[in-house]
Formats: sequence, structure tokens, C-alpha cells
Amino acid sequence: MEAKERARAALSTPGAAGALRRLTGWQRLPWSIRHRLFIGVARQLRPPSSIVFEQRIPTGGTIRLHVGGVTRELYWVGEYEPESLPLFTEYARNARCVLDIGASEGIYSLYAAAAGARKVLAFEPGSEQRRLMDQNLALNPALAASVEVLDVALDDHTGTAEFFVSGGTSSLNPDFRRPTATLTVEVDRGDDRVARHAGGLPVDLVKVDTESTEPAVLRGLQETIRRDRPAIFCEVLAGRTEEPLQELIGDLGYEPWHLTLRGQERRPRLHGDNSEPNWLLLPRGATPPVGHR
Repeated sequence: MEAKERARAALSTPGAAGALRRLTGWQRLPWSIRHRLFIGVARQLRPPSSIVFEQRIPTGGTIRLHVGGVTRELYWVGEYEPESLPLFTEYARNARCVLDIGASEGIYSLYAAAAGARKVLAFEPGSEQRRLMDQNLALNPALAASVEVLDVALDDHTGTAEFFVSGGTSSLNPDFRRPTATLTVEVDRGDDRVARHAGGLPVDLVKVDTESTEPAVLRGLQETIRRDRPAIFCEVLAGRTEEPLQELIGDLGYEPWHLTLRGQERRPRLHGDNSEPNWLLLPRGATPPVGHR
């Protein structure tokens, strides 16, 4: 343990950390290698949360972020969920209303606002994630004007529920991971929140990452989905959510596209792939934008 702490201290010096960041952010190095360096080495370091960095987005322009939570991957690697975030940003260009469900520190919300989305509803009941998101929004006041943060968990019913926190992840599902803390949070149906907060704008784009409760979230959003036919970016966890999600999207007239580093692959059915868990759900017959297949 002492040797590990000494190594961590040595790597945390400004010179060593700077050299490591240049390596993990070197775009000529395959993302898979840079990501392994981040997971195995850089993620073990803890740059001060006071560090602010600029991040370019695929549609042009930059956003500013604090180093904390999932933004650490952007800080070290220069990319985050590269199989889905650039495509999501492209969809956000012309989006009237975007739902970021499980917004965490606000990366997807800020990318959507920077790409030109008129309104973003960011749903995040986790107090620590919401604190970090508020900090990131404060760094981008022009974009923050388009983002409304709602500290509510979306589900297929209305009321309150226990919210289970485990490290940097959290879920309404007590069996997702062994919790280290619990919160009592408000839960609501997405359809009801859209009616109250979207300002009459159609929902064109949805991102759902709620750590195994995605089927319940989409069930509570069915009226909106049937009416507006948005593109839906959804995490699908192996052995947990494939079957209920497949049944639901079939009823809604949607088809699944698996998001991979090789591109978007249309599949007849959803299947869990924890190394590449994100899927694009589109109305039957629709295809991703040209240049993103």
C-alpha cells in the first residue's frame, strides 16, 4: 500500500501529471489505449477540483468544466463516450427540447446547449452530481440559460423513493450496486414533467442513463415518445434491461442501433454489451445522420 501511495504521489506532481495528460490526450494513440491508461493510472490521481479546463465540442466551440466526477475522463483523455456523445451532439443541433435523464455532472446537457438546442431539461436527483453540474453550468452562463435542472428522478409513477448511491453512480434500483448511502428523492413521470417544463416545445432528443431503471423511465415517457418521435440515446445493461426495453420499443414502433467505436450498427434486437452499453433508438425506418453510420 505504501508503495502504491508513493507512486500515486510521484505521478501527481505537476510535471508527471502534465506528461501523462499529454499522452492520454494524444489523438494519434487509439482511444482504447488512452482509455486504459486513464482507467489504470490517471483515474487514480485526484487533480484539485479547482482546476478548470476547456473542451471543444464536435459541432464547434468550447465549454468550460471543473475536474470532478465523470468530467475527469474528458480532462485526461479529451473524449467521453466517443461512440455516442459526438452523434448525440449532432442530433442536438436542431433540437427544440432535449431531455437529459440521469444528467450527472452535465456533460450531455452542456454539449446539447452548445450545439444549439433551444431548451434542455436536465434530470438529476443525486446531490453530489447536481452540485458538480451547478458548478459546470456556472462556468458557462450563456449555455446555462438554455438548461433547466430538475432534482427529480423519472420513473413510471409519481411519489417519493429511496435513491441508492454507490461511489460515483446512483440508482433507484437497490440491487444495482451495493449502496454506500441512500437519499429520499421525488419521483415523477417524464410525461408530466415535459408538460410542465418544456414550454410547449416538442421533444426531439432524449438521453437516458439511470443505471438499470431505463425501462421504467421510458414507460413514464410514452405519451411524449408517441407524439414527438424523438431520437433516444439509452444505456442497455447486460442481463438487466434488454428484454423489457425490447418489448417497450417494439410497442412504440422503434428500432435499435448499437453505438460502437466502429459506427452505428442496426440490430434486430437489443443485447447487453457492458463494454459498449449505449444504444440509439429510432422510429422504425429512420437512420442516423449521414456521416455517422
